[in-house]
Amino acid sequence: MTTQNRAAEDVYPGLPARHTLNAGLTGLLERMLVITSRTVCRRPAKPAADSTRSGLAAMEFAAVLPILMAVLAGTADYCRFASTAMTVANAARCGAGYGCMHPYDTFTQEVFLRDCRQVVVNELSTTPGFDVSKATITIERQGVAPDDRSVVTVSYPFRTVIHWAFLPRETTIVRKAALPMVR
Repeated sequence: MTTQNRAAEDVYPGLPARHTLNAGLTGLLERMLVITSRTVCRRPAKPAADSTRSGLAAMEFAAVLPILMAVLAGTADYCRFASTAMTVANAARCGAGYGCMHPYDTFTQEVFLRDCRQVVVNELSTTPGFDVSKATITIERQGVAPDDRSVVTVSYPFRTVIHWAFLPRETTIVRKAALPMVR
């Protein structure tokens, strides 16, 4: 066996003798194995268990959990309020949009008010969990032709899930939309 080509069995016992490796490549592989065995196989020593720190993480979690839950509940209440306010505003806008496109007179006023109210109710019922029977819908006409406007006011009671000490438990969300009549 020459110095340039050695059997792999000499370098790595258990490898079949028919595999021959270049001596330079073999040396490189040996150095890589030594480096990786130093970095990968060496495990840091575990620190001795300290009995005073054994339950500290659980205590910290127990101290932070009520604050975290209050923040999450507050976020949920605020999101519910914002969603309800947007739904009420969209319903008022839809009613005013219907009112500005369908002018009425004293003979068609009753049909107009019924249809406009139905448009608002349809918009409110698109939101799941929304009780349309609690909504108050007011439809009116302001001004005189040609500067008259269709004004729709929608109010809906809102109740928070949690009673916050610094916020009222119940409030009414009122949104008003006014659009000029189109002739």
